[in-house]
Amino acid sequence: MRQTTSMGEGAWSRRLLGGLLMACMWAGAGCREEPPPPSLTSLAPEPLPRVTTAAEDASVVPITPRGASLPSHAEVFELNALAVEDGSLLKRAGQVSAKTSVVLRPDGEVYLAQAAPILAALADQDAEVWLAHPEGAFGYRLMLFDEPAYQHWMDLPEPGRLRVVMRGDGYELATSVGKLPGPDRNGPSVPLRQGRNDLGRLRLALQALLGRFTTEDMICWVPSFGMELATVARSLAATYEEDGDPLFKRQCLVFPRPK
Repeated sequence: MRQTTSMGEGAWSRRLLGGLLMACMWAGAGCREEPPPPSLTSLAPEPLPRVTTAAEDASVVPITPRGASLPSHAEVFELNALAVEDGSLLKRAGQVSAKTSVVLRPDGEVYLAQAAPILAALADQDAEVWLAHPEGAFGYRLMLFDEPAYQHWMDLPEPGRLRVVMRGDGYELATSVGKLPGPDRNGPSVPLRQGRNDLGRLRLALQALLGRFTTEDMICWVPSFGMELATVARSLAATYEEDGDPLFKRQCLVFPRPK
């Protein structure tokens, strides 16, 4: 009887061990059927759109300049070389009350570096600044960012941060995930054509970026210090649709604050 009992216990143990092995095998098979984790490449952001700018097409895409109506009650600053150099506009800028609307009307001989002291004074006075287009009774409201303010905006943990770097050879459109590619990988996103800024393709490029960053409502302009303010004003026309609707609710102009 003892031997029979021992043999029964052994068979039972073997059956139990076999069941456990089968359970482990089924568990292993179940694990193998689970989908593998996503590769790191799938976690990368989507590539930036590419604007069609065929290298063989040397013509400029024209646009009709558009903008917002200038405030009728604003103080007007005629930015010409004489008024900038004699200090009269700088003195006026330092006396502007907070939230006062100021329209800057630059001629073609005033550069960003020359107007920087006036822009700094207006920013310190918290004025509402508009840059008038040279060819119409419309313009563009701008937030004035010196280097610290611009860097603070750049450091915000938000997607987009769209900006137009105005270079001598065209427009470079930069974002939080890189530069919008142009016809030349080492050149600007929208190069000069026939020696002129291509505002039509600039607008197409801005529209393409808004298709990628659908919630972005702000763009910053970063001209070189030797850029004419009138050229900046003409370029801002690309931020408006042909029917007059703005592409962005807010725009900023980055300027060098004098030391």
